[in-house]
Amino acid sequence: MRRPTAVKSIRLTSEEIRRAARLQRFFPEAASEADFHRTIFLRGLLVLEAEVVGAGGPPPPGQSEAALVGMLTPRILTVLALLERHGKLPRLAGASGGLSEAAPPATQPKKDNDIDMVDASADDDMQSLGADFL
Repeated sequence: MRRPTAVKSIRLTSEEIRRAARLQRFFPEAASEADFHRTIFLRGLLVLEAEVVGAGGPPPPGQSEAALVGMLTPRILTVLALLERHGKLPRLAGASGGLSEAAPPATQPKKDNDIDMVDASADDDMQSLGADFL
């Protein structure tokens, strides 16, 4: 049985089209402009789905929360450096605490005899976020 499809369209401004065109060269796997626009749409859809699930909504039909996290993780990891450069990288809190803004830098210079204390579970937490490349 053949599944019917319906072509949908959206209206974009000239500026939005220029922004997309500027990015297309970074995605050589896109076979055409239409294919690239589909990629843009699907990535946006993935982020919106994650926002809904993160706010307590249900995962998309036929998909687990873990699968959504698996698809989203590599996309999010690519933007962390940008957020960090601008001081906007959220500090991860406990599971019930949610996210909070990054702490301001320490105002006191570090002394030579200060010892950095790292929570032993931090490595496991970072690994679960997909940060094993660090």
